[in-house]
Amino acid sequence: MKIPFSLQEFLEVFEKYNKQVWPMQIVLYLLATVLVFLLLSKRRNAG
Repeated sequence: MKIPFSLQEFLEVFEKYNKQVWPMQIVLYLLATVLVFLLLSKRRNAG
């Protein structure tokens, strides 16, 4: 069975995806860090 694309074409898909998503990755990592911090921190006014 022959695959319909070359290795180079396959890797180009990942390259294009990473270039388009790159700026938003920073925002999502920061958001995830804040959420984990909020979940693990103890709150004074918690009932």
